[in-house]
Amino acid sequence: MAGLRSEHVGIVLVVVGLALVLFGAYLAYAAYTAYKPLAVKGGSLESVVSVSVMKLVDLAFKLAYIGVIVWAGGILLKNGIEAYKIKAHQEAPAAPQAQG
Repeated sequence: MAGLRSEHVGIVLVVVGLALVLFGAYLAYAAYTAYKPLAVKGGSLESVVSVSVMKLVDLAFKLAYIGVIVWAGGILLKNGIEAYKIKAHQEAPAAPQAQG
């Protein structure tokens, strides 16, 4: 069994990276469509501020999670494309030199 060549590693990295980016986009779209405006009802100012901050922190965590997924997918895509380019560059025939 031959070892993994850089071309195969590049293709795997591109596929996994693209899957992560698409999954992040799906999560962002699902969150966008399920969004409900922030309507806090309460008796005291403390409870209104407390609930508002809780909802905003929850939103920040969701955004950070989606951001990390897309960031990791982008890194995998970049490295996969570079690995694939290295293989393609190694297999390219040398250009003939002009005599002059």
